[in-house]
Amino acid sequence: MKIAIIALHFSEYSLRLSKALAELGNDVLLILKKENAENEVGNYFFEFNHNNLKIILIPHRKLRNPLFLLNVNYIIRNILNFSPHILHFQESFPDYGFLSFLLLKKLLKRKYPIVLTVHDHVDHSGIDSKRKKRFIYYRKMIRKYSDAIIVHGETIKEEAKKMPIFKNKKIFVIPHGPLGFLPQKKKYNFKNFEKGRLLFFGRIEKYKGLEYLIEAHKILKQKRIFHRIVIAGRGTELKKYSEILQNNPYFIIKDYYIPPDEIPYLFLNSHVVVLPYTDATQSGVLMMAMNYGRPVVATRVGAIPEVVIDGFSGLLVPPRDPVSLSYAIERLIFNLDLSLKFGENAKKLIQNIFSWNKIAYSTLNVYHHLLG
Repeated sequence: MKIAIIALHFSEYSLRLSKALAELGNDVLLILKKENAENEVGNYFFEFNHNNLKIILIPHRKLRNPLFLLNVNYIIRNILNFSPHILHFQESFPDYGFLSFLLLKKLLKRKYPIVLTVHDHVDHSGIDSKRKKRFIYYRKMIRKYSDAIIVHGETIKEEAKKMPIFKNKKIFVIPHGPLGFLPQKKKYNFKNFEKGRLLFFGRIEKYKGLEYLIEAHKILKQKRIFHRIVIAGRGTELKKYSEILQNNPYFIIKDYYIPPDEIPYLFLNSHVVVLPYTDATQSGVLMMAMNYGRPVVATRVGAIPEVVIDGFSGLLVPPRDPVSLSYAIERLIFNLDLSLKFGENAKKLIQNIFSWNKIAYSTLNVYHHLLG
């Protein structure tokens, strides 16, 4: 099968899916935004070399820049030359791929079936819920014209089915795959980490629940439980709580976009990865933590409980509940054997149920369903 995947965000996710599809004998054309791909993959592009996979990087241009039409033209030319059996979009904003899709629709009279992976069917609370109107319009249109929708959990599917835009749509559930690169230069001991070191990683926005982690920290401090919290990433919530976090010996703040080379050490040096989300669909950070064999403490929101098996690969707590959050963290800090067992179990889940090979097979089933 010839598959064209347009992903102007979620580059690492799309590269891993594309390579897995290529390894199953399919020809894959993957179109990425250069800036996003370099940020997410860095020096690890060599891992995605495959004879059946062609990767095209387009330069970043803002929608208000007339030169973005060159990007649209470039995408269209490559798709026409490739002549795929199916088009697969990764939903993102702003989306040159969507503009290309609209032009293709007019030029080719809907020649290609369209698959759309919806990573977030509704906006996260905070800054994501304040998108500009044109972004909302793009999202509405590409969802409307897609023939099949992929989401990352049964919970998300049931919620999406109730949304008018997805009425009568074919919605398929395929889990999110593992993310993260292993260190290139040395073999790493997965059991060599700092006890009590907690990692809070990614976009630091309101839905990530930083305020509840801070409250849980106060409880742990009051109990004189040694811990250290690494907050790694950028976002509006860091500024909001800067007075509490700055010059606080319990916190290590890395207020910048974390490059791919640094990510493995952040996870592998940590005892527990904490995800106190107030709302979510699924979590790339969660899949990264599991891939690095790290136990997680996460909240019961979105489809996260479909991935984290409570008491097996991590601990689940109610959202917005710092007391329960602190108890779960305390349990793992004081039980090293349990932490190691959870990490090993998480790694097994990644290698089996959530492997990219299985995800690629499931994705092919969606394509075959559309193609009859």
